[in-house]
Amino acid sequence: TVAIIAGSDSITGRDGEIFLLDVDTGAMLRLTDNEESEWLLTWSHDGRKLAYFGDKYNSSLTAYLGGLRILELETMELVQVEAPPPARDFGQNLAWSPDDSKLVFTANGLTGAEVYVVNADGSGVQNLSQNDGNAFRVTDNYPHWSSDGTRIYFRSDRAEFAGPHYVVYPDGTGLRPN
Repeated sequence: TVAIIAGSDSITGRDGEIFLLDVDTGAMLRLTDNEESEWLLTWSHDGRKLAYFGDKYNSSLTAYLGGLRILELETMELVQVEAPPPARDFGQNLAWSPDDSKLVFTANGLTGAEVYVVNADGSGVQNLSQNDGNAFRVTDNYPHWSSDGTRIYFRSDRAEFAGPHYVVYPDGTGLRPN
């Protein structure tokens, strides 16, 4: 089974929806039916959850508003994690921890993109990269877990450290160049 995004319709303004496709039979099961744009589908390692980003254009704010979505496939329970302040929207990076208990992702704000971690149930959103922008936009991105889940690595263009690669523990301590 694979998850796909399909059905974008420029006439109605509706964006693509998420489907599960059985590659053996060709049968499709629709998982979402809403006015959000969904992107960056990521399966949990055990195959029981699907995480993705979803947002919708807000014309009064002239901005896209949305967040991280975590879908439990057996119960179809959907957890919505909104962009944490001061972030305004989510980035293009999302990864499950090796034990599927957490997700690491990026969110964009006025000072740039930052790396966050959240529990798989949507609780405990925490900023791991803690950049203050240093008077310019800093981009912390491409987070990924160590194979044992004890560290998170990411790239950054921050000026206070030498080099573009950083490491931090999932609890936010130990931030340093790698």
